[in-house]
Amino acid sequence: MLGFFCFAVPWRELLPFLMLTRVPLVSALALVLLPVIALKFARPLLANLFDMDLGGMAVVTLSALCASWTTLLTGWVIFSYGSSRFPGVVFRASSELPHAQNYAFAALLAIPTLIAILFYAPSQAARLSGPQFASARLSRLTRLLAGAIIGAACAAVVLWAAAAVFSDLTFRGWFTWPFDLVFRWCARNFLNPAGYLDSYGDLLPGHLLSTILFIVTLALYLGVGIAHYFRSTRVPSYTYVLLLLMLTCWGMSGLTFAADRWRIPIVLICGILLAITAWLPTTDHFYGTHRKAIPRAANPAEVLLRNINSKVILVAASGGGIQAAAWTARVLTGLEINCRSQFSDFRFARSIRLISSVSGGSVGAMYFTNRYDVNGQLPANQELQAIVDEAGSSSLEDVSWGLAYPDLIRSIFPFLSYKIGGRGRALERAWTRVSPEAQRLRSSLADWFDPVSKGLRPANIFNATIAESGDRLLLSTTYLEYGKSPATARWDFHEMYHDHCDVEVVTAARLSATFPFVTPASRAVMNSAWQPQPHVVDGGYYDNYGVSTLVEWLDLGLEDLQKNKKLPSNFRVLVLEIHETADPRDTTPPAGSTRGWFYQIFAPLEAMFAVRTAGQRSHDQVELKLLQQKWAGKVAIETVAFEFGGSQVKSDSVNPEFENPPLTWHLTERQKQAIEDQWQIRAAGPEWQQVRDFLA
Repeated sequence: MLGFFCFAVPWRELLPFLMLTRVPLVSALALVLLPVIALKFARPLLANLFDMDLGGMAVVTLSALCASWTTLLTGWVIFSYGSSRFPGVVFRASSELPHAQNYAFAALLAIPTLIAILFYAPSQAARLSGPQFASARLSRLTRLLAGAIIGAACAAVVLWAAAAVFSDLTFRGWFTWPFDLVFRWCARNFLNPAGYLDSYGDLLPGHLLSTILFIVTLALYLGVGIAHYFRSTRVPSYTYVLLLLMLTCWGMSGLTFAADRWRIPIVLICGILLAITAWLPTTDHFYGTHRKAIPRAANPAEVLLRNINSKVILVAASGGGIQAAAWTARVLTGLEINCRSQFSDFRFARSIRLISSVSGGSVGAMYFTNRYDVNGQLPANQELQAIVDEAGSSSLEDVSWGLAYPDLIRSIFPFLSYKIGGRGRALERAWTRVSPEAQRLRSSLADWFDPVSKGLRPANIFNATIAESGDRLLLSTTYLEYGKSPATARWDFHEMYHDHCDVEVVTAARLSATFPFVTPASRAVMNSAWQPQPHVVDGGYYDNYGVSTLVEWLDLGLEDLQKNKKLPSNFRVLVLEIHETADPRDTTPPAGSTRGWFYQIFAPLEAMFAVRTAGQRSHDQVELKLLQQKWAGKVAIETVAFEFGGSQVKSDSVNPEFENPPLTWHLTERQKQAIEDQWQIRAAGPEWQQVRDFLA
């Protein structure tokens, strides 16, 4: 930042320099560090922000350069007029506005963003190895470089146009007189004119330029947000980050320049105000509900009896973000296609009686179940691929938009209606937008009760967790009566609201997929935002594999059938587990690490998060084995697991990167290719053979 202003700052003036320019300095630091943090320390959460093609690269390049020049201009204005406004401050820039070389130097702040894109995006080309991958990578790199050149050219044109307009005194006077008039009035009456007005009482040009550019940035921010609300746009998600950075730099620099004269800690005050609004219930996150009487759904025994024969398939789909969604859809559609080829009928789809899903697996299960028609059949083979495409479609822009607009605006202005939604509802709109059967996704869970009771579609249980108690929350199209099982740490959504409240299917999937930071913990919209309601979070907190609910559901169903003497003598059950990561026992041992004393601070947290997954996996396998032992000799219960990755799978798609799936709702071409490659391996392996033999 020091080099931006092309003059030496004596060491005695260093502290005033750092203090007065803290906002542009922090903004410049954020521009440099955000790409490093995203790719080095938060790769699963943030890396896919940098997956883009030519058009996205052009937009991000333009935005990054504008953000870097924003830090330059705000710092330059402070140095130009700081001596007049702040007593005792003697430094001053060489001119009131930066020169061309200053803009060129400031543009270096955009380099980390461009390098991050050029490093990450080409590596996500579809082919994973060999000459095809090298060719695809080179092709994408070429397009990205072209996009960067286009973006830089556009940024240069914008800068030249702004400088040309502002240097024309006649045009500047005609165009900027309203701002000049308002600003002069404010400076005289509220701000103290020192540092704002010259000796003739005219507004200093640096402030005039900054005000106009702030208004232009604000208008652009609002325009992009409104355009996305009414129609899906293709604005790169990282552009929202850069727009917010520019707005913050312009706004906070202006506020601190005004308030620092009286030593008012404006940043602290803004932080306190945000902390106060954070306690207001209207700034919370909500999910929509339907207030109506809910009929009773089919219980486990009734669902099990609706099969065409004595062979039943129950699916447990694990969580893991969008990779789990696409993997769940790929396994289920792939098995249906294979069974059609093997048996020339629809026995796989008709044998599925339950899908117990968690987090990302719930999204894949939602799209799969949604495509059952009124006759209980799935569409033709060529249309089944569309289910995988729907589950793997990117929603990252919608999440970014929700965070940058309704979530942020409601946090700053808590008096706005809490019903404007947020990134959670933006996700729901994105999921329904990509589906040709969007209307059925907007159906309530109760609307699916009848097809389930008639055996025309599987029952769905979208597993979620109640944040306040840690209990399971089941949003389902089947009914597990509370208190009928020893496992009482769970609630049925409809029963919890006394059978007078329902949610849409897409909302149920969203609540099940509320993993940290990306999707917000939400509570039901009832009579008022001030009415307490439990918050719903990701089902993976309790059981990331959906097995606990499946075991309980199956056990209750079999007990009812046995009690009523309706249990067929040759009844067979196949528990089909879909895991988005490999069994820890099938991977290499964890590598050790060398740490210093600071590791002791966060080692307990690291161990707690690591043991959650390992413990759940072990407990689920124990539950399944106990269930098999209980019903041995009465019901044959088999298990098969379709896992993504693992050391037993020899493929180019096995890459350590895929062991940590992306937690943002975006898959790169490489990640999509890895899912397809993994399926081809599993489809030729013992897993498919076990399913085939079970249905034969």
